[in-house]
Amino acid sequence: MADRPATRTAKSPDGDILALCEEDVSWSPRFKDDAIADIESGLHTYHVPWPTGRTEIRVVSDSRRGKYLRTDRDSTTRNNLDDLPDCQLNSTPVAENHPRIVRPQRPYGMTI
Repeated sequence: MADRPATRTAKSPDGDILALCEEDVSWSPRFKDDAIADIESGLHTYHVPWPTGRTEIRVVSDSRRGKYLRTDRDSTTRNNLDDLPDCQLNSTPVAENHPRIVRPQRPYGMTI
């Protein structure tokens, strides 16, 4: 089991967390469904290393929204994962499999 820090998140236009991210590690980005499976199976844990201390990322099951990721670092009802900077998924090939992630169009003739 690995304990993985996440310092960025990918968010949908309506604010849902789509992926957990960390710079310069092979597992990043880790898409929401995969991170949920990791946590629920005990394969990996995820946390946010805030300057004031770490906060565990947990899975919440909601009858309307389904399963989602969140942290509770303070006494508010907000999901503190929303406070993390955005990570870019545009260069990640698997983003094509996630219809809610909009990939920018490359100009004609531009190659990767």
